[in-house]
Amino acid sequence: MTDVMKVGLIVYGMSGQVFHAPVIEAVPQLKLVKDIRTPSTLSTHFVLRVFQNRRWDGDFLTVQKVLDGKLLGRVVENGVTADFRKQREVSKVDDNFEILMQYPGLKVTLKAGMLVKIPGPRYIVQGTEGTFHKHGIDPQEDALKMGRTPAEFGWGVSSKEDRGHLVTRTANLEIDARVETLPGSYQEYYSNIADAIRGRKELAVKPVTAMNTVRIIELAMESKC
Repeated sequence: MTDVMKVGLIVYGMSGQVFHAPVIEAVPQLKLVKDIRTPSTLSTHFVLRVFQNRRWDGDFLTVQKVLDGKLLGRVVENGVTADFRKQREVSKVDDNFEILMQYPGLKVTLKAGMLVKIPGPRYIVQGTEGTFHKHGIDPQEDALKMGRTPAEFGWGVSSKEDRGHLVTRTANLEIDARVETLPGSYQEYYSNIADAIRGRKELAVKPVTAMNTVRIIELAMESKC
């Protein structure tokens, strides 16, 4: 392929070796190079991109598909569970949190904790016409830690036990069904960067969204009991 973009990693620690390098190497339009020279004249033509690969987790993509299909009606409650207080005596940082956010006609709950022994649903989405629960953790992170790469067959595929549970009503019929988890695809994060640099697509993760994430975290810290 002649239309290949060279990529350099500024920091090559555990995150670069495990999370970035193997995924970049699996993107056809990118080539990871080892030696990077700093230009003598800096250019201003840079694309700022914040690392949010979790948007390409299989569970997140599956929830998006359910919402895009309007299978739940108007969403009124949405909880994200990954399971800010210090619950562990030895902890030096907050290791448990529960955040409630109120929007017009919508309540959002985010919870996480280090002492949870029985995993709950990762996502709970409640709408006027249905409910969707999604269990299981995307397998890509563990696969990368084991040395696997996105180039391998079956990458990002979750187990059948982690299928979503959908109960909804359509055409006066109630449907109770299992929803297959879409394959996760971290390589799409980097593919989108290449397309954005070439002007073919907009950035999927805009810096302002990362700024809003930090803002929500800071407001939560200020308001905690």
